[in-house]
Amino acid sequence: VQGSDVKVAISTQQAAEPSGQSSSGSSSTSSSSFDASVFFKYLTSSSMGHTLLTTRSLPSTQEFMRSHSAVLPEGAVLVADRQTKGKGRGGNVWTSPDGCLMFTALRRLQGIKEATKNLIEGGLNAQIKWPNDIYYSGMKIGGALIHTTWSASKFCVLTGIGLNVSNSQPTTCLDDIIFRQLHQQRQGAAVQLTAQEGTMNPGVCKEHLLACVLNHLELCFSMFEFQGFEPLKPLYLTSWMHSNQQVELAEDVTAEGSTGVGLLDRGKKVMLTIVGLSPY
Repeated sequence: VQGSDVKVAISTQQAAEPSGQSSSGSSSTSSSSFDASVFFKYLTSSSMGHTLLTTRSLPSTQEFMRSHSAVLPEGAVLVADRQTKGKGRGGNVWTSPDGCLMFTALRRLQGIKEATKNLIEGGLNAQIKWPNDIYYSGMKIGGALIHTTWSASKFCVLTGIGLNVSNSQPTTCLDDIIFRQLHQQRQGAAVQLTAQEGTMNPGVCKEHLLACVLNHLELCFSMFEFQGFEPLKPLYLTSWMHSNQQVELAEDVTAEGSTGVGLLDRGKKVMLTIVGLSPY
């Protein structure tokens, strides 16, 4: 696929071979560093990720998928080594340093912690900061941007995700987190890593990570489609950073003299504790 200055290679998941190994077919050669054959080795979903688009650089995976979602099959995912105009919440720009895993999938996000169970025993205690940030130990390690449209009696949900995989800056990354966690499991106590020890870390395989995320996403999508949000609610609340958090709201006085609780810093202040989710 080629449009203006953007070149995208398309690979597809083929039927499993007799040995149980899966193979991939590609329509063109991409300069992307993402290895489709390694990705498909770990992919076990029935549709998510079976059409893989890769590119070395483009303005935004989200914008590209929005422009082409009408002709892409269910579960298609686009991975970019680099984004020049990555999309963040509220029109913010998502920076894309080397080491990030950046992709947009044609469905919906839930559960980074569950996906990382295949990378480290027990998974990582990742948390969700409302509305779309992914945190670990008080530091942001990623984010998600969901774009939903209604067409042909179906919701088209594009899930754009950026994860710090090997880039230690500007906050921290999965490589550093996992290496420290493994070190603590071995030593039974926190250990300060030296630069030499850091180079011993084999690092997270982006292809393996993306396959794990998509495998889990598909399960969550299917559950949500047939059972709604309720079965996913406990996992969401466990990962949600704001449970039992205290917030200060102010009682707003309107022009008519009536009162209501709002975020404006005037009137009587009210301390509230967030206990969970409730219907709007």
